[in-house]
Amino acid sequence: MRLLTLFTLLVFHEAVARAERVWLVVGTSSSTPDGIARAAKPLAAKWPAGLTFRTADCGDKRKIFGWAYRVAESADDAKIAVAAAREIAKGAYVKPCDVAPKSLLALRVPAVDASIAEVPASVAEDWDDGDRLSSVVPLADGRTLVIKRVFKAALLDDPDEGKDQGVWLAEGRGRLKPLAESCSPAEAFTEHDDKLAFQCGDSVAADELLHKVLVFDGDKQVAVVSSCQKPRWTGPAALVCSSESVGADGKIKLKPKKVPLAR
Repeated sequence: MRLLTLFTLLVFHEAVARAERVWLVVGTSSSTPDGIARAAKPLAAKWPAGLTFRTADCGDKRKIFGWAYRVAESADDAKIAVAAAREIAKGAYVKPCDVAPKSLLALRVPAVDASIAEVPASVAEDWDDGDRLSSVVPLADGRTLVIKRVFKAALLDDPDEGKDQGVWLAEGRGRLKPLAESCSPAEAFTEHDDKLAFQCGDSVAADELLHKVLVFDGDKQVAVVSSCQKPRWTGPAALVCSSESVGADGKIKLKPKKVPLAR
């Protein structure tokens, strides 16, 4: 079963790696992630299948964001779709696009999560574009991870003022499998023989951010290492990370820590 899963993933990643020509039926656009999230909100209420995208994923040098009523696979399909789109957005138009491989658009994953439209004005100045934009993490083994950056109202009173991110495994055509739905910041990704490790922010001690390391075999979590950072594979089932402790001076002290993994 594991070999079949790996074969399926490799076929998917080979397909994604090839350039793709599509026609975007664009309903609205904006120069900022916040702007497109808010402009797309009423359109998405009428057509939930729409997709926010970055024109950079089409190779454009200008940093523009759009909401696509449809990602059409032919010009003829786009002509039909734009007529329907104009019932929702009168100014809808068609944009040809050569999709960058392994981009969010190639994966059919929104560049800006719908929750970003709910960021309240009271904290908006403390959010920059990077806090609003999702991103991809291509792995050397061919898999692609997506870091979804979202707003969570339940975290509004926390120091990050509602900012959160999660790590998801891309399975193609907009399908994502959650690995860590809350992991902020998600960093230090490393893989070995279908195994994956990365770190998440975990807690604060003496104004220092402490981390935890999550370890996966395929898409199954097999270990969580608290107060550790910068995971490194030293063999097929051998992992080390830097154990964290806070000294009397309030600074983080690091020392190597071996992480036992079941074979």
